Amino acid sequence: LIATSSLSRHLSEIELLLLNPPNMLKSSSPLQANQLLMQEMSGRQTPTTLIPLTCAQIHLVRSLWRQIYTSKGPTVIGTSIYHRLCFKCPQVKEQIRRVPLPPKFQNYDSFIKAHSKAIGELIDQVVDNLDNLDNMAGELIRVGQVHAKLLRGELTGKLWNVVAETFIDCTLEWGDRRCRSETVRKAWALIVAFVIEKIKVGHHEQRKKMLATRQSLPAIQVPFQSMKI
Repeated sequence: LIATSSLSRHLSEIELLLLNPPNMLKSSSPLQANQLLMQEMSGRQTPTTLIPLTCAQIHLVRSLWRQIYTSKGPTVIGTSIYHRLCFKCPQVKEQIRRVPLPPKFQNYDSFIKAHSKAIGELIDQVVDNLDNLDNMAGELIRVGQVHAKLLRGELTGKLWNVVAETFIDCTLEWGDRRCRSETVRKAWALIVAFVIEKIKVGHHEQRKKMLATRQSLPAIQVPFQSMKI
């Protein structure tokens, strides 16, 4: 519950700022953003993933994760994922520093630290709900929706594929050799597939809304342009 409220607050802070962005911050132009949206919407299908995790897999993943989470903590875990993601996808580091900074943060380093902690807590929530991952669907979809709004839609759905690869890489480095066993690796692969799929659903839905809004703007703006003041 603590992790849930912490993550929700972090997402709410970003959403609130997106509703009232500072004027001095600029991202990609509306035209560029619209082109990105059009490219991603074309031919896109949303798959459905079933998670056939066994009771043994759930027990083993939870046991190993609890050791890692207790010894490292959510911030260290999230930071390791973030740094590896930046290594795989260098533009992420530049993009996150163009996201409007919520008022409670003094600088981007503190914001990135909080974001990293939210990543660690989100994974912990997922592990807690392995018996019924559908309980996490709403929260994961919201994560996708919030990220889709950033930088005028500059973050495309392809980023989440890199996030999935990054997370799998990190799981191989955590804990002892049991964490690298085939049983655990397969379990994490199924878990990550579910998580990323739901995030993509939210990302895709939000970008569709944004595209529909932008396509309607010219029709709305024409009468105002023809008005004489």
